[in-house]
Amino acid sequence: MNVAFNYQRILLIRFSSIGDIILTSPVIRVLRERAPEARIDMVVKREYAELVQTNPRLNKIYAFDKRTKLPGLLNLVRQVRAVRYDLILDLQRNLRSSLVYWGGRAVRRLRYRRPMLKRALLVHLGINLYKEIVPVPDLYFRPLKKLGFMNDGKGLELWPTTQQQEKAAALLRENQVREDALLIGLSPMAAHTMKMWEPEGFITLGAALVGRYGARIVIFGGKEDRALGEEIARAIPGHPVVACGKLSLMESAALLGRCRLLVTNDTGVMHMAVAMKRKVVAIFGPTTEELGFYPYSTEHAVLSKDLPCRPCTSIGTNTCKMGTHACMRSISPEEVLAAVERLLK
Repeated sequence: MNVAFNYQRILLIRFSSIGDIILTSPVIRVLRERAPEARIDMVVKREYAELVQTNPRLNKIYAFDKRTKLPGLLNLVRQVRAVRYDLILDLQRNLRSSLVYWGGRAVRRLRYRRPMLKRALLVHLGINLYKEIVPVPDLYFRPLKKLGFMNDGKGLELWPTTQQQEKAAALLRENQVREDALLIGLSPMAAHTMKMWEPEGFITLGAALVGRYGARIVIFGGKEDRALGEEIARAIPGHPVVACGKLSLMESAALLGRCRLLVTNDTGVMHMAVAMKRKVVAIFGPTTEELGFYPYSTEHAVLSKDLPCRPCTSIGTNTCKMGTHACMRSISPEEVLAAVERLLK
């Protein structure tokens, strides 16, 4: 469908979180291709701003500091209103984004429609009304269809700078990692413990990869994950590199770009690896494909168990209603290793 697109001042809103922001990259790319001379700006939380600050397709980033609360949000609305945007695209649709969406007074406003009812029925009552599996990036494009936009199928993107790439390389040098080493990343953390495969599984897997392939293991996570990352590293031979808390988000992306493959829970690091065009083995427990957050690439494997209690949560909160966490505990290191080996071939 060829529809005239004359918007020259465009604002995207996606405050959080890591994965959700990365999943907006196809929309940004297609907008820029359609409107090469337009001003395209984006609103994100300050702690995630670096994920988009290096994107050459964007002009300005509004980095909202959540510590400023309502006064800061109202100031953001005033800044947005002053620009007089032609188009505001809300890809979050919560209370905070709605204030910017409506307060911005754009000529045209479009917003992502989250399938809240379907999601609630599936998670809380086990009623599956999903007629098709639609990844979140494709959901982001739906409000743009009326303007003639379609996903170009080129996947996710991130843009580490030369300096960020050098910081990742320096961490490897500090750990005596050879240039030709087979690097395999492990991301044993998650925002919610329900989405975490057991640390013992990552330990067994890491030891097998070192013993069988001579791999160097890199453990990813934030500074709050460092203690667990170091505990896992001590149990794996070959001196794993613990990157937890030592790199920024985009420096971590640069380090992922040096890995052959990442084994990960359902977490933002997974989407980061996909954006860096790395192969991914993802372990899913309480969340399912219907929720839209499986790896958005062809070079991946997902391990999960078909249990009647899944999904029990949309983002990993709460505790296991069965008291067993069987969705995660029943996934064996041998299964994960087999998936890794298939992708390494």
